[in-house]
Amino acid sequence: MKRLLATLLLLAATGTAAAQSCGGNLIAVRDVHRDPSGQNRASYPKVGELQVYYNPANGNNCARMMHAGSTWDVPRYTWIALGTCAPSRRNDCLSGTHRTFQNGVYRFQAGPVRRAGRGKCLAATGMISSNTRQDGTLYSTSVAGFCR
Repeated sequence: MKRLLATLLLLAATGTAAAQSCGGNLIAVRDVHRDPSGQNRASYPKVGELQVYYNPANGNNCARMMHAGSTWDVPRYTWIALGTCAPSRRNDCLSGTHRTFQNGVYRFQAGPVRRAGRGKCLAATGMISSNTRQDGTLYSTSVAGFCR
């Protein structure tokens, strides 16, 4: 009976993860480390991963902020933002109406968030807090460029 229950839980978790995935090609991965200085140095433990995808079939960009290591399956305030902009406005990809974001308390990931990307550049930022609130220590990373 325990084996059956474990199998069902594994299948349920796999189904949930698949439902929250991005389609297309993985174009960028940035690790997030628990660096108290905020510099995201790799010598500190990995607590998350920013993943960015591009789907050439529909022209969409997609991003998600995954928990990792000590934050996996642990409720944490998590934030993901994905912005797109014209190549001539490359520094403006994450402002105002150019971005889509999701934030809240999650155990596995924030996102996915999607934006049309054909003919545009992108910027993505992901953060994980040290607790379930925004006022905890925030560990973050970002990526920009990838003009299509």
